[in-house]
Amino acid sequence: MTDSTAEGPSLIKLGKLANSKDFDKLEGLWTEALVHPGYSWKELVPIAGQVGRQGANDRAETLLDMVIAHVEEKFGAVEALDAVRRGADQIPSGKTLVGHLKRLYVSRYPDFAELDDILDLLLDGDQSLGSAVAKIELYTRLQVGAFAVDRNFLVPGVVEKVDGEKGIISLRYDDRRSEYGPATIDKLNPRDKEYFPAMVLYAREELAAIAKEDAVRFVRMALTSHREGQVSYRDLKGSITDLLGEKGWKNWWKDAKPALKREPMIGMSAGSQPSFRLLRQADKYEDRLRRKFDLSKDPQDKLLKIMAYLDEISREEKNGTCDGCVDEDLLAHFGIGAAKVAVGALKENPALALAG
Repeated sequence: MTDSTAEGPSLIKLGKLANSKDFDKLEGLWTEALVHPGYSWKELVPIAGQVGRQGANDRAETLLDMVIAHVEEKFGAVEALDAVRRGADQIPSGKTLVGHLKRLYVSRYPDFAELDDILDLLLDGDQSLGSAVAKIELYTRLQVGAFAVDRNFLVPGVVEKVDGEKGIISLRYDDRRSEYGPATIDKLNPRDKEYFPAMVLYAREELAAIAKEDAVRFVRMALTSHREGQVSYRDLKGSITDLLGEKGWKNWWKDAKPALKREPMIGMSAGSQPSFRLLRQADKYEDRLRRKFDLSKDPQDKLLKIMAYLDEISREEKNGTCDGCVDEDLLAHFGIGAAKVAVGALKENPALALAG
């Protein structure tokens, strides 16, 4: 990349100016650099940081102020907050960044009542802005009702209370409780609102409703929460029975089995008690059947696979668990395959034609 282009200064030129401490020239080119089509504002933030590392914090903050104003005007407050967070990593003692952080965090999380106090607590201290921002991010994910994991406890916890002035978060771990402050909050690993093990303990009614309304979503939640991405039939039955009872399990499984079998992101093994695994990429049920059919070299086995599919569809339509599930393309593929099997059989044994 050359020092300049038709659209404006290159990143190389800007970096050279920062390293040579030619800050006046760098600042003069900064507005032009912000609208350069060859790079984004994200690549300018480290150059501002380099100015700060050259001992010119005030000049660095001026450059970052220009970046933040540009990003907020063009992309909005959410991306502007990202710009300030990146700036905090580059200029750990940036004074003007504190005001931006307070303003944009409150804008980003307007319903987090304790956030103002938490921001004052963390940003008005002596710690670096990068460290403070990392803690603020944790607090925003640990509002009342949020789930989190602490390795010192065997079960996940749920946030019960947040004291913004002291920065104290109180969590319940089933029948135990623990508190965390600014010095210990990094022990917590926040989990999303559909974290299955936590919902089993603290959101049973909501989890039961999900199971009734969307079996595939329920199983995907269970799979996502397991490190190996696998769930056994026994564990699945136990979870549903615990939520819906034994009779509820039977009704649930009758309707859920066909849907799970056809879910492209879930792998379901064969048999009456299948296991389930989360797939890395979508794989349609009909594509799986097609592959198995094509890979079979035994004519009789091919015909048995066709008959098994037709029988499966017939049973599911009869009991109402699968209405209109027939895949016309797959049936056509089976038909062509069956014809090839028949032709091959006649070639090997012409007497079959006379028998027909």
